[in-house]
Amino acid sequence: MQPFLSQTRFFLTPAFDEGRARLYCLLLGLWPWFDLAVLIVMGWGEIDIAKQPPFGRDFISFYAASTLVLADHAADVYVVAAHKAAEHRIFSEGDYSAFFYPPLFLLICAPLAKLPFFVALAAWLGTSMTACIAVLRKLAPPSLGWLPLLAFPGVYMNIVHGQNAFLTTALFGAALLVLDRRPALAGLLFGALAFKPHFGLLIPIFLLASGRWQAFAASACTVLLLCLVSLVAFGAETWRGFLEITSFSREVLEQNRVGYEKMQSVFAMVRLLGGSVAAAYGAQALVAAAVIITLVRASRLKHPAQAVGALLVTGTLLATPFLLRYDLMLLAIPLVWLAREGVSGGLCKGEICIGIAVFALPLVPIEIAETSHMLIAPLVIGALFIVLARLCFSRWEKLSAEPADEGLHSLS
Repeated sequence: MQPFLSQTRFFLTPAFDEGRARLYCLLLGLWPWFDLAVLIVMGWGEIDIAKQPPFGRDFISFYAASTLVLADHAADVYVVAAHKAAEHRIFSEGDYSAFFYPPLFLLICAPLAKLPFFVALAAWLGTSMTACIAVLRKLAPPSLGWLPLLAFPGVYMNIVHGQNAFLTTALFGAALLVLDRRPALAGLLFGALAFKPHFGLLIPIFLLASGRWQAFAASACTVLLLCLVSLVAFGAETWRGFLEITSFSREVLEQNRVGYEKMQSVFAMVRLLGGSVAAAYGAQALVAAAVIITLVRASRLKHPAQAVGALLVTGTLLATPFLLRYDLMLLAIPLVWLAREGVSGGLCKGEICIGIAVFALPLVPIEIAETSHMLIAPLVIGALFIVLARLCFSRWEKLSAEPADEGLHSLS
């Protein structure tokens, strides 16, 4: 009886240390890997893999784009009928996965079709996940280990979809890692995020507000250079096609062609509750404005890049109207920063609970949103943003109350 009571107190005590961080991560995150293994085994046994893959369905969009580029028809990537036909030549069944990325993303996609589909999928996920986990390992508390990072359900979700959230997270995290020491390199990494433009809108605001002019200039030059290279490589017609298809992407968002229950944004939450498109855009704009104001104030406090960077990443997820479950992989960046605060005793019990809720967020079934007409993701991400803002501002207040040398030491 005594060992049982001891174990129970271990789970219920509000204390937070690295051992508990690892344990909570493992308990919440490891079971989806078993589910993925079952999905692959059952899929290969029950699904005709000549007609559809057992997982990695979204990767077909990237692979189909590669086949068109290698056939010297890059502009057809933005012709829905041509891109859809290219997907159906790879797998004849399944829903269509549109390609809304700018032509500079084709620089990454172009070589994929030189490999068989499943080899390309394994290479895509393997290299991007390795880079992502390596970056997160650098951001995380030294003794946290790599297993909790792999247990984060966002990893599982990105693998199931075959998406690019590993790459997005790796670029974001690496930029924050080197921003204070090598601002030009950080700017290059930030600029590379232009393949997902809606995730880069807050970056120039953050860099300008914090006075990081060298990183801002390097980021702007990188975006221009990548656009120029893609223009030379794929032609002006490809860029015209991309600009024309943006109206279709807006239509997909506004007319619920993806399914609002599958999305994670404020816009989708309002629409799922029955609000109009105008009301959804209005709510999204208000949240984005609040995020920008908070981010600008925090950026001016001259915190280390990784501290405000966690706020930047969380604010980015709140500010965009187009956010899907695999994009929640980006939450790993603020989560590892929150883990640093937790193991140093900087979090209260409620904030620890919010961190656990954020960790589990990618696992929330879409059926909950379908039946309740309510998305919880914007609320959970919003709560995380408030926690991170509190940490930034309270740390600045502590710094202001201390002698300069002690305060700087407390931020190091």
